[in-house]
Amino acid sequence: MSFIDTPTASSSSTPANSCLQGKQPAVPCYAQTLSTFEALDLFADDETAQKICSYFEHPDTILAIDNLVKVARAHQQEEQEIRLARLRSRARQTMATILLDQLQSWGLEREIHDVLRKHYFASHLHSLKISHPYASTSTISKNNDSSMKLVQCFIYYNKTLNERNVGHLLPM
Repeated sequence: MSFIDTPTASSSSTPANSCLQGKQPAVPCYAQTLSTFEALDLFADDETAQKICSYFEHPDTILAIDNLVKVARAHQQEEQEIRLARLRSRARQTMATILLDQLQSWGLEREIHDVLRKHYFASHLHSLKISHPYASTSTISKNNDSSMKLVQCFIYYNKTLNERNVGHLLPM
């Protein structure tokens, strides 16, 4: 579809460049060179879409533009969701790293290693659907030691974020 309102553009008897004579482009020149996604962003804006529709009289053309507007809005929504998911992922990784660094600075390397190893193997066994006895967080919560409570919070944090593969965090 061309953004130039020319009924003679399809005529084979008319030279190709004559269709531009006396016709006004539906969108400015800068908008004619936009990438697909940039053009979709233009259509997602109500005011711009209305302005573009005002250049056309044919109902099918206006309907096509309306459909393009819907696609553009869906595309923007999808991009926002992807961006938000990436930000959440970065935040989770950053928070887990900060918590591990803090626990290590308090001298809890051995406790972290033991608990992470138990948690990693428990998650791995659970993902394989193998029932195997392992130390759960309930045994940790019985201990009143504050360092163990911090480790328990870390495990709970990992479970809530569905981070099952923490093997890369274990010291070799």
